[in-house]
Amino acid sequence: MERSATIKAKDLPAAERQWIAAVLHVDLADEDEFTVSLRRPVVRIPDPKEREVAREGLRAVLGEFHERMKDEPEGPVTAAIDDALQDTRSRKN
Repeated sequence: MERSATIKAKDLPAAERQWIAAVLHVDLADEDEFTVSLRRPVVRIPDPKEREVAREGLRAVLGEFHERMKDEPEGPVTAAIDDALQDTRSRKN
């Protein structure tokens, strides 16, 4: 998300005007304008509880996968994974 606003120095109360002047290291004139922007990252960082739930879910899925694959010969499985990764890498380039 991104939002912005253009603000005229003359429209600001004295305290806010002084703060902005100090942050920007300038003397503001009444005719000065500046833009304030807010940017929020697209990716939200999960909190510790959400991470734990995701970790346990991933472990469950990987455990099920391991159980299904435990009797399969390793060579063909590794070859299939390598092929899939190679295909994915070639699409990125």
